Amino acid sequence: MLVFIVLNLIVGLNIYFIIRRYFRDIDISDYWIIFFLFFLTQIILTETILGFWGKLFLTNLAALNLGILAISSIFVRGIRNAAPVNRNSYISQTISREFFSNKTIILSISVILGFAVIKALINLINPPFGWDDLNYHFTFPVEWLKHGNLDNPIVINDNPAPSYYPMNGSLFYFWLIAPFRSVFLADLGQLPFFIMAFITIYNISRFIGVRKGLSTFAAVLLVITPNFFKQIEIAYVDIMVATLFFIALKFMLQLSKEYNLKNIFLFSVSCGLLIGTKTTALSYSIALIIPFFYIVFRNVRRFGFSHFIYYTFVFLLCFFFLP
Repeated sequence: MLVFIVLNLIVGLNIYFIIRRYFRDIDISDYWIIFFLFFLTQIILTETILGFWGKLFLTNLAALNLGILAISSIFVRGIRNAAPVNRNSYISQTISREFFSNKTIILSISVILGFAVIKALINLINPPFGWDDLNYHFTFPVEWLKHGNLDNPIVINDNPAPSYYPMNGSLFYFWLIAPFRSVFLADLGQLPFFIMAFITIYNISRFIGVRKGLSTFAAVLLVITPNFFKQIEIAYVDIMVATLFFIALKFMLQLSKEYNLKNIFLFSVSCGLLIGTKTTALSYSIALIIPFFYIVFRNVRRFGFSHFIYYTFVFLLCFFFLP
C-alpha cells in the first residue's frame, strides 16, 4: 500500500507542477478534470515507453516517474504567486450554497454515495467477476507484470480479437495491480472515472448556462443510470469510455468559445485516450472530430492557414500516439 501511495504522490505532484506552470486562474472543476486527464496520460505514456523496451517493472516505473517529477520541478522553479484555482468559482459557491441548502440535492448525493460505498466494499472483499476483466482486462496486466513487456497473450477459446484490443484501460489496471501484485484495488478501477463523469457533466451543464441546481441533477441522473451505475462493481472499460467522451466534449465546447492551443491540446489528448480504450469508441469519436474540424476551419481566416496546419498536427499527434 505504501508503494502505491508514494507512486501516486509522485505522479500527482508532477501534474500539480504542470498545471501550476501552464494553467493559472482556472475553475476548480476544470482543475480536477485537467488533473485527472494528465494523471491518466502520464500513467499510460510511462507504461507504454517501458513496455516498448521490455522494462515494464515497478521499480523502473517509479524511477521514470520520479525523473519526470524532477524535470517538472525545474520548470516551475522561481514561479511565485501561482494560483491555478479560482477560489470564487461557481463550483465552490455551489458547495457552500447549493449542496448544504438544497435538501433534494443532499438526499440524491447521499443515496448515490450509500450505494456506491456498498458496491465498493463488495468489490474489495470478493474476487472479481465478469468475462472481459477475467479474460483480458486483468489477464494482460498480469502477463505484462511477469514479462515486463506489452505482449498480449492468446485468450480463452483462442479468440483473436482481444489480442488487438485497445490497451489504455488495461494499462490503467496495470497501474493498480503492480504495487499489490493482486487485483485488490484494480477491481475498483472504474470508480475514479465514475466520479469524474459526475464532475464533467456538471461542468458542461454550467458551461452551457444551466443553473447550478439543475446542473447537479443532470450529473446525478447520469450516474444513477442503471447500466452506468452497476459498472462500478465490474472491472470493464465502459465507464472509462463514457467519461473520456464527456471530457473530450467539454474541451470541444470550450474550444468553440476560446480557440487556442491549450484547448486544442486538451481535446486532442482526450480523444486519443478515448479511442485507445475501446474499439467502439472510434465510432463515437466521429461525433467529436467532425465538429472539431469545423471549428478549426472556421478560424482559418482569423488565424491563417499556418495555424490550421499547426493545430491539426497537434491533434493528429495526440490522436494517433496516445492509442
